[in-house]
Amino acid sequence: MSISIKISVGELVDRLTILEIKAINIKDEDKLKNIEKELNYVKELYEQLDKTDGKLIISKTDLYLIYLEL
Repeated sequence: MSISIKISVGELVDRLTILEIKAINIKDEDKLKNIEKELNYVKELYEQLDKTDGKLIISKTDLYLIYLEL
């Protein structure tokens, strides 16, 4: 079962970043399959965003680096 909800761009970038880090760190194959499935879906949504001003890419990079430190 799946549902759709409206979220902000910031929430989408946050979720994408967390999933990317989980995909690197999780070793359990079953968990990794679920993470990769969601990651692919979220990546598709992210790719549809307008990134022409560059702020979104910089924000995602900054967020990624912050999460790696945690």
